[in-house]
Amino acid sequence: ETKERLENIEENILDMEKHGKDTKKMEDLMRSFHTIKGITRWLNISQIVKLSHSAETLLVNIQNNKLQLTSSKVDAILKTKDVILDLVERIKSGESIDDIDITETLSIIES
Repeated sequence: ETKERLENIEENILDMEKHGKDTKKMEDLMRSFHTIKGITRWLNISQIVKLSHSAETLLVNIQNNKLQLTSSKVDAILKTKDVILDLVERIKSGESIDDIDITETLSIIES
């Protein structure tokens, strides 16, 4: 389910970058990150929980007009999606992600 959600995130954010903010797409984006956060919290995968939470917070601020949906915000969301996907793929292949540092990605999404 996480992989499907990540594909959905990319489609929706790229569509909004082209056509502007859309309430339904924004809610779908937030729901996707929220779902990923919930699944990974249950599985105790803290890196993905933190990334999902930060992306969800960014999207809430955009939806509430506290921030603008700029190309840098779109890039930050896509970067977060890519890092989450990488972490998921590593987990699926049996690799440990304990040594993966997400600090840079968190800084990008939270700036």
